[in-house]
Amino acid sequence: MKLKRIGVVKGAFFMGLYGIVIGLISAILAFILTSFLSSVMDSIGGGTVSSFSMWSFIYFPFGYGVLSLIGGFIFIPLANLILKLLKGIDLELGEDDVKPVENKSSQQTQKPVEVKKPVALPKINEIK
Repeated sequence: MKLKRIGVVKGAFFMGLYGIVIGLISAILAFILTSFLSSVMDSIGGGTVSSFSMWSFIYFPFGYGVLSLIGGFIFIPLANLILKLLKGIDLELGEDDVKPVENKSSQQTQKPVEVKKPVALPKINEIK
């Protein structure tokens, strides 16, 4: 099986979501690092280290996500060009993972639609 093309929009959105995850991880690590450095500097009587505010948990994922999304829209067409020049990349998938693609349009048969006769409702005058 060969990979010949990557969908640009879905690939870029995947990279954007991946950037959000990396942004969250980097915000957590930055928060831990600055908290540690701030406590160390306070204990030795040095200056204070400006710690990241809680806003970093919004700024980092948003920034990484947007930049990754933009990078995806730039990188994936270039990757498609390289894939075209290389005539695809070989992929090896397990036999359980590969499912044959069926052409549903030729296999679908339309069933006849049953037409039901309308039910006659009694008139308002006849209900008495």
